[in-house]
Amino acid sequence: MKYLRTTYHHAHDVIAVSHALANDMKLACEPSRIHIIPNMVNTDLFVPAVQNKRAGAFIFITVARLVHIKRLDLMVRAFASAFAGQKNINLRIIGQGPELYNLRILIKSLRIGSQVCLLGALRQPNVIIELQNANALVNCSDVETFGVELIEAISCGLPVIATRCGGPEDIVTDEVGILVDCDNTNQLAMAMQQLIDCYSEYSATKLHNFAVLHFGDQSIACELINLYASLLNGKPP
Repeated sequence: MKYLRTTYHHAHDVIAVSHALANDMKLACEPSRIHIIPNMVNTDLFVPAVQNKRAGAFIFITVARLVHIKRLDLMVRAFASAFAGQKNINLRIIGQGPELYNLRILIKSLRIGSQVCLLGALRQPNVIIELQNANALVNCSDVETFGVELIEAISCGLPVIATRCGGPEDIVTDEVGILVDCDNTNQLAMAMQQLIDCYSEYSATKLHNFAVLHFGDQSIACELINLYASLLNGKPP
């Protein structure tokens, strides 16, 4: 905290990527100097799939480091609770980390090994392909400063489910998905089923356009340029 206070003291203004981060920064920085500008997504790379995904298997996907705070165990349990034995509903998990072994054991104990695939770490082009082949992304973290995988998924035309863990609350609206409470298996399972039931109401084009408008490079660059210009001109942004 001492180093943060010193750093913020020497900065004229500071940027937070979410209201959650801004609230934490207020402990060491004057609130009036904090500006909220979100992370951006390359909406030219993260684009919806060409093929129609309305038919066939329904695929939930997540992209996360396999650590406890990401609560992949919660997601696996919620998935099993809602869809165990339904071979046309699958879960694909991208990422690696110390929770890999525990997740393998959990998946085996819940007898959903034929429905859940642990993909390991993937390079960005392969992540994009996986997102384009999926139907929805789930993030069930205990804490998120932002949630870049959420805006990447939305840009690919996927509705999302996320926990109210900080950053996602600045991203997920009714237009793009569902927010659920942290550490609530039943609520998460119900949200996943609800998303399947209402899937036809989501438009991949509208989701992509939402990402362009709120998190695209031109939108974020404009906010940054306006902030920098106001500081250089000595005027409030």
